[in-house]
Amino acid sequence: MELLADRTSEAKQGGRDLIDQAYMVGILSLMPALIGNTMPEILTQLPVVRSVHNALADHTGTLGDLLSLVEMLEESSESSLPQNKGATTEALLLRLPGIDTNYANNCLTRALTWANNLARE
Repeated sequence: MELLADRTSEAKQGGRDLIDQAYMVGILSLMPALIGNTMPEILTQLPVVRSVHNALADHTGTLGDLLSLVEMLEESSESSLPQNKGATTEALLLRLPGIDTNYANNCLTRALTWANNLARE
C-alpha cells in the first residue's frame, strides 16, 4: 500500500500523510482474519482518520482504490493482475494515475519479499 500510495497525485501534493495512512490501511485490512472480528466491529473500536475509515469500511477514496487494487493482486495466483477482472482493474488504474500494471506487480513482489524477510527474522 505504501509503495502504491507513493505514486499517487495526492502523495505528491500532500507529502507523507497519505503514505502513512496507506500503510495503516494495509495493516488494518488484515485484522478481521487475524482476530476474527468483522471490519465494522474493529472500526468502532479504533480512532482512525476518516480517509482510513472510509477505505476500510467502504473501499472509497484513493486509499479505498489502492486497497481494492491490492486485494485484486492478492487474489491472483500468478502474482499479476487477474485477467478475469480486467475491466474492474482497468477502471481502478484509470483512477490511480501514475500506477500501471507493471508498477503494481513490482510493488507486490517487493511487499512479498519484505514479508518473507520478516518471517525469516
